[in-house]
Amino acid sequence: MNGRAVINEALELVFPSGLYCMCCGDMLHKSRLHGLCDDCVSKLKWCAGDPFGRRAARFSFCGVMSLAEYDFYSKRMIYALKFSRKSYMARGLGRLMGELYLANGAEALSEFFSGFASEIFVPVPMHRAKERLRGYNQAALLAKYAARAAGRSFIPDALIKTEAGPAMRTARGADRRHLLDGAISINEKRVSELKGRGIVLVDDVITTGSTAESCASALIAAGSGPVRVLSFAAVNYEEK
Repeated sequence: MNGRAVINEALELVFPSGLYCMCCGDMLHKSRLHGLCDDCVSKLKWCAGDPFGRRAARFSFCGVMSLAEYDFYSKRMIYALKFSRKSYMARGLGRLMGELYLANGAEALSEFFSGFASEIFVPVPMHRAKERLRGYNQAALLAKYAARAAGRSFIPDALIKTEAGPAMRTARGADRRHLLDGAISINEKRVSELKGRGIVLVDDVITTGSTAESCASALIAAGSGPVRVLSFAAVNYEEK
């Protein structure tokens, strides 16, 4: 664990996420489990159903589960998690994502994972140099806490990002797929654990689906079962 990661772990203990709202920063009552005040809960546009809808048929993954639509408020939270060193936010957000998975898992997900061994939570990878600079991979933190809340297995390093490349958020949608060509691969040490297992691919936000597609393709090529995406926020294509 590098120095920045140690600092982030310490911050999680000193500044527990339940003290302040993750979105607006107002103080919370200790009874609030997920780190969000009532006002921000009312402002977030929660997803109902698959935000990719019929568009998901274009991809290797079999649909998307997301807590919120990608808008001003969800973007504010994601940026705080990613760029403001607020790694402790992953606990509350990940717990919410795990609960979303359980809410959908009993019936809606049975068709995707039927016939496969119990599913594994796998995060979208981050290049090692970028992770050292930031101190953590926010997708891995979300996946860890979501898997814990859902009572599922978690493999933090099933996928490897072999090329850094430019930031995806600055690229045009049409260019994103090509930016990831050959950039994401399977961790050969984890292949045996992935074979025949349903996969819950976790990321903070899904926009065009290009990153999730590269990850899903690598997992399926390695012999995994179906891949379902779980994110905190997603662009809602059903309303476009």
